[in-house]
Amino acid sequence: MLSNYQYSFKEKYLNNILILSVFFCVFSVAISVDFFWDSHVNVLSLPDPVWDYSVAFIWSLVILISIPLWPIQEKHKLLLIICWIVRIGLILGFMLYYETHYGSGRLDAKTYFHRGLLANPFEMLVISESGADHIIGLVSLHNRVFPDSYHSLKVTWSLCGLIGIYLFYLASTIILRKDSSLLFLILGLFPSLTFWSSIVGKDPLVIFAIGIYAYGVIKFFLQKKIIYFLIIFFGVIFSGWIRIWMPLIMLIPLFSFCCIKIENVKKLLLMLSVLGAIIVALYFINLEMGLVNLNFEVTAGSRTIDHMVGRVDNISKGWAEGGSARKIEGGITNIVDVLLFIPVGMFAALFKPLISDLSNIFGILAGVENTLLLMFIVVGLTKLTLFKIVKIEFIWIVLFIICWAGLYGFVSYQNLGTATRYKAQVLPFLLIFTYLLYQSACNKVCYEHDSK
Repeated sequence: MLSNYQYSFKEKYLNNILILSVFFCVFSVAISVDFFWDSHVNVLSLPDPVWDYSVAFIWSLVILISIPLWPIQEKHKLLLIICWIVRIGLILGFMLYYETHYGSGRLDAKTYFHRGLLANPFEMLVISESGADHIIGLVSLHNRVFPDSYHSLKVTWSLCGLIGIYLFYLASTIILRKDSSLLFLILGLFPSLTFWSSIVGKDPLVIFAIGIYAYGVIKFFLQKKIIYFLIIFFGVIFSGWIRIWMPLIMLIPLFSFCCIKIENVKKLLLMLSVLGAIIVALYFINLEMGLVNLNFEVTAGSRTIDHMVGRVDNISKGWAEGGSARKIEGGITNIVDVLLFIPVGMFAALFKPLISDLSNIFGILAGVENTLLLMFIVVGLTKLTLFKIVKIEFIWIVLFIICWAGLYGFVSYQNLGTATRYKAQVLPFLLIFTYLLYQSACNKVCYEHDSK
């Protein structure tokens, strides 16, 4: 009797959220179209704006109707429907204001769409080595399959982002050993994650790739099946195809995971495979960024370090532009500066901007979100019992966050607007980490070491 009551209560709770999501969607679309349509059309220079928007609306409804047919657990379908309805309101509603506000300046989505109309997808997808060109190639390919529509691109990219977030959730259920509607809704409706995983750009696809990687890692170390190792491989390669440095961020935590989790000969082979992949990733990153001059003599170690520090400084300064820009005091001049800056940059990458950092509406919203997230993590850490033995998967999540923040800190510190967008890549891990902290503090999850 009690279990039936709990089920009914949960069902009623989710039905109320569903109704709220529909109200949000209708309100957001109606208000945005009424107030921003004309200026939005002028800024984006769309060939046929009404047709463009109509195609996207129909495409978003087709996806909505198809969700009950997806080959997933029945209890997840209503949650996905709620998340998708909110995304429709965001993509075809509030985002019109964002595009109107930034469309006259540097809006990558606008560039991707218009260049995609003229590009040869084969040249962009296969021949080009640039992540931006790969996005243009995908846009061009999308335009070959679907009618030319900027807004339908947002729908497709948002779908990729949502699938990536869902894969993060599936990975978290394996760690928790249970489902959690609350965690699903946190991941699926977190404001900045929902927004930045819905734009036409690199971020939704990177989130999709990391989601594949996260699901593959957890399933592989649980079941030891080669199919999941191939899933990991695909996620790593696809993310590197979009952003060349992402494989390094993904492989270092994976290598650490291998060292602890896999036994005997399999452990050795897997460790060597991942280590080899890390070396290859470092090589291609160096080709892209020129961090180390490979022509230097071995004895010229100090010259190599100076060259690398100079490149890091120049790359970091390259992001100090726009209204959200700020510079590192004194710059980065030596390896000591690099080491001292890393923790400062990591904090900026994960928790900046805070409430007082930016004055525009997007900066204020991001500041409120980051401040609350920081408060939850600090409180969660204070409640965590220090003598608990933490689960290995928990350590893997922390290592990923550290690797990501350590690299992105050099960019995020000098451009807080960019920091907000880039952080969407690691936000699912950060939110799962926060949730696990509270579950551990409340003794709802057993974090005992699993040597199996």
